[in-house]
Amino acid sequence: NEDALEQFNKALEVDPTSATAYTNKGFLHLHVHQNFDSAKELFMKAIKVDPSCIE
Repeated sequence: NEDALEQFNKALEVDPTSATAYTNKGFLHLHVHQNFDSAKELFMKAIKVDPSCIE
């Protein structure tokens, strides 16, 4: 869904350290767009900004 992607992008503009936004955007790329490389990159960014987000 493009609306969801737009909302995640806006959230990251407001707070580029939001692990939640990176994670949710990653799940969108993984499950909706079947883009595994982008999803992995987004999950890694989430972990970088908040290592505890993988718990």
